[in-house]
Amino acid sequence: MKFTTCLNCMDGRTQLPAINWIKDNYGIDWVDMITEPGMDGLLAEKPMEELSDIIRKVDISIKVHDTKEIFIVAHHDCIGNPVDEKKHEQHVQKAVEKLKKLKPDMKIIGLWVDHKFTVKKIPEK
Repeated sequence: MKFTTCLNCMDGRTQLPAINWIKDNYGIDWVDMITEPGMDGLLAEKPMEELSDIIRKVDISIKVHDTKEIFIVAHHDCIGNPVDEKKHEQHVQKAVEKLKKLKPDMKIIGLWVDHKFTVKKIPEK
């Protein structure tokens, strides 16, 4: 069985679209979901020392489930990070860069969930 790790907003509307897209596009069986309100903004704007609980959970997923990828999800109509789509994209790109420095052996992928709950990959900077 193949696992991956997903850092997503706690908004329940984003869970299944992200999980299904990841499974369909990456051949993943199970997705370890780590959630916080406005995850993309949190990862982008908070200093690493304030993200230790999230990183601890990522490390568990990597160690126990041998994940090789980490997905970072932003979404339309986010109450935890109430910014426009362009700013969400910037937050995801910044979060991807931060996590790549911390986890250089992992593939880090940004995703956007739109108002129709369609998922698309966010290009790297």
